[in-house]
Amino acid sequence: MRKYIATITMMFLVAVTGSIMAQNINFTEESVVYDGKERMSISITMAPPADDVKQGIERWIKDKYDVKLKGTGLFANKDVLSAEETRIPVISSNMLDFYARAVPAGEMTKLNVFASFGYNVHIAPEKYPDEFAALRKLTYEFVSEFLPNWYEERITEMEDTVSDLSDEVSSLKGDIDDNLKEQEKLRKELEELNATLSTTEESLSKKLVNLERYKADLERVNRDLKRSGNMELQ
Repeated sequence: MRKYIATITMMFLVAVTGSIMAQNINFTEESVVYDGKERMSISITMAPPADDVKQGIERWIKDKYDVKLKGTGLFANKDVLSAEETRIPVISSNMLDFYARAVPAGEMTKLNVFASFGYNVHIAPEKYPDEFAALRKLTYEFVSEFLPNWYEERITEMEDTVSDLSDEVSSLKGDIDDNLKEQEKLRKELEELNATLSTTEESLSKKLVNLERYKADLERVNRDLKRSGNMELQ
């Protein structure tokens, strides 16, 4: 059983390692089109599903900067979350519009973070290098907290699943062992019954022979007695 659990654990570690190896942490600058306008963004591709990423950045920026992102809720699940005319001091002392887009990219999710000081005043590295660098730092801080926590949650879930499956395997193996023991017991009982049956059949066969002999003897005795009785009456 220990060997089996060790095998499952090794398979799990291989799976997790493969996932982490596939998760290349690479922050890049990427142009995106939103609301008909091209904007420069900080981009990163990661393993968590888009919904997890959106929920993660929504909670994180609310806790960190008291900024409420719009775009998700009971009747909404937009690709782009936004907070317009808000203040994020680490980026700028001025009011700004903040955006986070999370969309599927194959089996991964691409996150783009961008901002502007108004409809046509986009924060770009050429015009606003300090603000754009701060936007990059903010994105890094979010990912550095969100991504490890996401993996730790998956690992905890997987460990619980492995534990449950290991318990189930142990239980099933116990049931199989019990059934095999019961089968062995039944096999021995069957052998004993077959032996008893053979002995009984042999005894029955002998008794049947004796029965026929007794019947024949009785018929002969009755015949002889009748004949002897007739002779005495003459």
